[in-house]
Amino acid sequence: MKKRILSIFLALTLLLSALAGCGGDAPSAQPGTGTNALAQSGAPTDGDKTPADTSDPATETPEESEETFPAPDYSNFVMPEETDTLVLYAAESLSKPMNTAVPLFEKSYPGVNIDLQFMKESEFQNRVRTEVAAGRGPDVILTDSNAFPDIYKTMSTGIFEDLNPYVLNDADFDLSDYIESVMDGGVLFGRRYLLPVQYQYPMLLTTEEILTDIGVEAESLGTYQGFLDACTAYREKKPDGLLFQFVGGETDLRRLYEYSGLRMIDYEKNAVSFNEERFRQMIDICRLFEGTVPENGITKNSSEVLSEDECLFGDGQSVLLMLWDCILLKMYGLNPVLTLGTDENDGATAQIVYYSAIPGGAANKRNGWRFIKILLSDEIQYGLDDTKQNQNPLFYAGNPVRKESLEKMIRYYASRYMKDFPEYMTEDDVISFTQKTMAVTSAVMRPPVIFNAVRDNMTPYIEGKDSYDKCLGKLMNELELYKDE
Repeated sequence: MKKRILSIFLALTLLLSALAGCGGDAPSAQPGTGTNALAQSGAPTDGDKTPADTSDPATETPEESEETFPAPDYSNFVMPEETDTLVLYAAESLSKPMNTAVPLFEKSYPGVNIDLQFMKESEFQNRVRTEVAAGRGPDVILTDSNAFPDIYKTMSTGIFEDLNPYVLNDADFDLSDYIESVMDGGVLFGRRYLLPVQYQYPMLLTTEEILTDIGVEAESLGTYQGFLDACTAYREKKPDGLLFQFVGGETDLRRLYEYSGLRMIDYEKNAVSFNEERFRQMIDICRLFEGTVPENGITKNSSEVLSEDECLFGDGQSVLLMLWDCILLKMYGLNPVLTLGTDENDGATAQIVYYSAIPGGAANKRNGWRFIKILLSDEIQYGLDDTKQNQNPLFYAGNPVRKESLEKMIRYYASRYMKDFPEYMTEDDVISFTQKTMAVTSAVMRPPVIFNAVRDNMTPYIEGKDSYDKCLGKLMNELELYKDE
């Protein structure tokens, strides 16, 4: 059987290598009050578009009705004036989506002159950090979390335009067309400073056979405690087993930290704030698996390491590769189990890969908003020609935030498998996979400086070189100093 699988795998190597870029490790945004604040803002609207009515307290849960900040008043908002210019900055890595979006904009708004400037990543970061802060620069940015050292501190300064009133006043834009838990990752202080464009879901792959062997029910993985209990049970049963399938340079801490959803700092209150009990549980799992990760990672795909029981979870940042691994596991006679890494609130925290924003000092805000709408359109979110096979997505990493576009993309890649391997890839499989990708409950872009603080201060405990309390104390001190910088 494995010889047959190997031959099939080799036959699809070109397809896999060509499309492996449709997913990737996401840069790691703290959601604010989100949709609820938007709905209660009272902004006037054009056409038939009206804010959603969430004012009936009888239909709200206490969590839904709780607001940290009063909803901003948009009653006097007026769309910015028409201009004939649009200035765009972009890193060269985003040339494909930008070069596709610009002609679409020009077709819709032929009287607007576009100044599109591509630059190296380092130059892009330097220019947006200096020019946007000075009220100059582009009218819209499309970038990842590395553009600013700490995106939440940047948002806290009010350097970006609040996009909530644009959303409310534009009858051609409907936020419900998108995965709202992801879109709300750009909200802080009740204001929508960013609109995510691509996200990465925390999808994991294991098998019923592995879970049965360690005495764990698949359903229990849907809670934070159940997820961590499964990790502990696997370590006890398989002392030499790995927690995750890794590429070189990864660590259990990075992956568990991303899945946990722990923010460490409440930027709205400017306070170090996190659930210390759940943080300790996460760190203890890292200590339990300390020393198991090979220096150069694992070169095998998820289906191989899972079929050989070398790790508890395989991961697939790519739609294509995850679906392929499910097929291979079935060929091995195993039953794949797809699950989302569970966060501290028993939900699933996604990573925002790319986001769009309008600088507060932009001279052409109306055109900036129009360009953002094109970035969020099906032509960019899906961006594939249904008449052609083996196409790459427009974005190197991440997945569409537009629901219909994500469904179409999954089906585009799954259709080849359904045709060639109908006994291993069914319609139910595709539907289940699609539902999983959209089942995220929040989205973040974690500033690297926060993870670095966690890693640097807690590693001595993880490696058994210092006490937990001493390491935690150092971490708390560093975070306290950092939040006030």
